[in-house]
Amino acid sequence: ATVTADGYRSAAVLISEGGVFVNTLELVASVGIAVMLISLAISWIVVRSDLPGRYARDTISMLPHAVPTVAFAFAVTFVGLLLVRRIPFYGSLASIILAHTMAYTAFGTRSINASLVQIHRDLEEAVQICGGSRVVALRKVLVPLLIPTLFFTTIWVTLLSYREVTMALFLQTPKNIILATTIWSRWLSGDSITAAALGMIMTISMGVVISIALRLFPGIFIGRMGTQKNDECGYGQD
Repeated sequence: ATVTADGYRSAAVLISEGGVFVNTLELVASVGIAVMLISLAISWIVVRSDLPGRYARDTISMLPHAVPTVAFAFAVTFVGLLLVRRIPFYGSLASIILAHTMAYTAFGTRSINASLVQIHRDLEEAVQICGGSRVVALRKVLVPLLIPTLFFTTIWVTLLSYREVTMALFLQTPKNIILATTIWSRWLSGDSITAAALGMIMTISMGVVISIALRLFPGIFIGRMGTQKNDECGYGQD
């Protein structure tokens, strides 16, 4: 067998045509941010608030673990067909975003719950004693302390959405083709060279994203931010 760059040329053409690159970027960015925000809201209600039914919300957020991903895709398709005359939802990229968000919210709530439990309530009560509301405490105290967790949750869910193919295949139309489904279609049609090139591009791009994140936010990954702040305040010194 001869090693050539033909597969990468075909892969570049496929990515540039049909909006594959744009669709994939919009998908992973939307799912990562949506799951992070929804998970933060659910975790705050469950861990911090006294609202009735908060534990039921926590249970509901965990149900996706017991449901096959194809069931989410089927449910989204069914809803899209019901609303097809009123809302152009069926066959759109938004349908895949919704399915991924529902499936991965459980991952986000588990991560944020664990971090939120470790932050003492006294910090929020101090804000309220000083005249601040719960929203102010959330914005000024909790969110800054949760930044590493929120960052990791977003990156984690983004990578999960990036490689997921089952739901995307079920909901795929010519308008919402993404990279994962393109790899599958190339492999199914017998074009293993292009499929392999696309798989390599996907792997390398994941590594590039993580490398950039490590470069831009080293403190979030290795804890330098917390160490520097403690040193400035005099903690940890003899």
